[in-house]
Parts: sequence; structure tokens; C-alpha cells
Amino acid sequence: GDPRHLSSSYMDAKDEKVTTAGSKSIPWQDLDTRSFFMVYMFLGHLSDVLRAMRVCKAWAKAGEAEVIWARMCDRAGWPQLGKVWFQQKYVDICTFKRPAQVASTLECKSSVLKLFAPTPVELFNWRTGRAAKVNRNLVAIAEAYTGTDLIIWDVNKAIPIRVDSGEEGSNSWSALAINPSKVVFADSKDARVILRELDTGVSYLLGKHNSTVTSVAINKEGTLALSGSYDNTVRLWDLQKYCQKLCLPVSQRSWGGAIHPSGEVIAAGTSRELCVWRVHDGKCVGKMFLASERTIMAVKFDTEEPDTYIYCGGYDEKITMWNYQSGQRVRTFAGHTGVVFDCVVLRSVLITCSRDKSVKIYDKHTGLCLQTIAAHTMDVKTCVYLKPFRIVTGSFDRTVKVWDFPKRNRGPGAAENTSTNGGECTVM
Repeated sequence: GDPRHLSSSYMDAKDEKVTTAGSKSIPWQDLDTRSFFMVYMFLGHLSDVLRAMRVCKAWAKAGEAEVIWARMCDRAGWPQLGKVWFQQKYVDICTFKRPAQVASTLECKSSVLKLFAPTPVELFNWRTGRAAKVNRNLVAIAEAYTGTDLIIWDVNKAIPIRVDSGEEGSNSWSALAINPSKVVFADSKDARVILRELDTGVSYLLGKHNSTVTSVAINKEGTLALSGSYDNTVRLWDLQKYCQKLCLPVSQRSWGGAIHPSGEVIAAGTSRELCVWRVHDGKCVGKMFLASERTIMAVKFDTEEPDTYIYCGGYDEKITMWNYQSGQRVRTFAGHTGVVFDCVVLRSVLITCSRDKSVKIYDKHTGLCLQTIAAHTMDVKTCVYLKPFRIVTGSFDRTVKVWDFPKRNRGPGAAENTSTNGGECTVM
């Protein structure tokens, strides 16, 4: 029937369908952009609009997201909302399309296993007896094969400012995760999962796996930690009670996992599938099957759309964006020629690092590659983002590099840039 006769009163929340005037049911995901917009006109609540967006295939197509969003904001009387969104996206895209330049480099003793940022630390003022300010230029660096020492580096200085030492005689870590007050890591030899309080240096044994631990994740609040292992299990740890909360079986080894920003769901990937579980009862609420059996190394929830999207990538040499509520593949970010080890999801861009020695920056809403940075001489294992507009990368070549995006190329430190000229971003 005529899409102008579609009404929100016929919306079936369970089956995600719209019923036309002719009693014909149309799935949300099969609506074209015009029909979707006409349906939107009858929806009275923003939550209904956003829910419909997340399952509409047309919304996921490159280039159409901005057009639909602008029209909807204007029609709903939210022109300022649409304008602000486009201005923020325009600034982000324009900045990350500038040639990247090395701002500083730190030489490490061993291969870099993981970076964490931001790591805010209060600087103490001895005259007033109070904290002077919070330094947000700090990066925590974890090296491989050198014990459990955590290096804290101010990226504006040439040398590390502090080393957080682990227990003497301790083994190296096989995986770890950190938030501003805690670090959770796995012992490389006996598969123990250990919590260390950074402010006191006290360590607590949470439990252990039956085989080598391959991944660890922690939530921002420091209340939950997630670990994956060769023993075909994913385990959730309660960091307040220092015990295991859930033990979830998976079909194969899990190499990557993530905790939802709200702490309500967790996710982990194998070489066959990406699974999402509820935290309070361990029930699987989403399962996405991969097109080919390639191990997933990186799993991240979208912090800007935390209740909808999740990203995963690894040996398939790309990052895939999923709607884990509907199980649909939304977008693919391709271009790497090696294993994708890590990714960072920002407001408008996606940053990835790979075994092909490069870092790629994508437009998150279209999938276009804005820039490729030939960052290191060996595998780029990890990357993090520092505000405003800084990327920090760690590699097997034993270096950590900070990348700026200046308006002009001001020196010989500029990286080799192989940008792809994608579509221009226009402020509506």
C-alpha cells in the first residue's frame, strides 16, 4: 500500500514489522528509505524512531544515513540537533583526513602487548596539599615477556614518568586489561586471572582457566572483568567480590571479548561466531555467524550507540559492524592485508591496526577509508585514542608512537599517507 498510510499503531514490537493499509506486513529491514521516512512521520517518540533505524537496511547503506538523519531532524523540529551532529562529524572527518605526523616516540625493552588510554592521574600540589590537576596525556604500556610491569608515559615527554611494578619473580602476562584504578591480567604459565589495585599495589587471585588465557576485558567502573581461553570457555569475574560470576562455554577458543558500557551484556568471538550474553543470568541474546572460519581478535561495543552496534575483526583482515539485537551485518571496513589486532570506535571514525604494519582510519557511517598510516616496521599490535585528535600505536618493533594530524606538514616526521578519496562530508 501507499507508505503514507503506514501507522505506528500497527507496529509489532516483537517481529519488527509494519502493517500497511492493505493488511500486508512489511519487515522494518525491508523498507526503502522513502517508506521508512513516511513511517517515521507517524512515530511520536524518538525511541521508536531510533529502534526502527537500527533494523532498516536502507539506513545502513553508505551515504544515506546522513540524508535520512538530516531530513528527520528538520521535519521533527530538531534542526539544531541535526546541525550539531553534522558539524561534529565534519570536524572529525576533516581532521583525520590530514596527513598523520609522528609527534613523539618511546623505545621499549620488548614488544608492546597492549596500550591503555586515557589514564588520568592527579598531580599533587605540595604547597596546597591538594591535587593540582588531572594529566590526560598519559598512556599505560604493557610489554610482552618482561614480567608484569606497567609503564606510565606522558606522551608530551621523552621518557616514562613511572613504572608500576608487579610482584617480584612473577611470570609474564598473556593478556591484560586496565581501567584508571585496576589492572586485571592472566599469568602466562598457570592461567590464573589476577586483579591488581593500582593505588595500593595489592593483588587478588580471582580464579583460573584450564588452559592459556588469550583475552581480558574490564569495564570502566572496575566492577566486572571478562576473560577468554584455550579451554573453550569465557568467564566473567566479579571484581567487588573477587570471584567468578559466570562460566560460559563456547564452540572454540576465544581470542577477543568486550563488556557493554552499561555492564548489562558481554560479548566474545571465536573463529566461527560472535556471541552476546546477558550478565545477570548468562543467557545468549545474540549470535552472529561469520562468513568464513577466521579467528576474531578484536571485539568492541560502540560507545556512541552502545545498545545497538558491535565491531569485530581478526584473521579475516577486516572489521565487521553488527547490529547484535537483530543479528544483521551492518557494514564492513576492508582494506587491511593482514590480521586486524585491535580497533578503536569513536564518534565518527573507526581506527584499526594490523599485522600489515599499518593503521587505518575509516568513516564509521559510510565505511570509507580516510587514511592509511604506514606506522611501524613490524606488526601494529595495539592502538588507543587521546583527545583531542591523537592516536597512539604500539608495535612488535618495540616502539610506541604518538600521531598528530596538523593542518600542515611541518617536518620530515610525516608518515607515508595512502589516503583514499572517499565521499566528501557536507554540513547540512
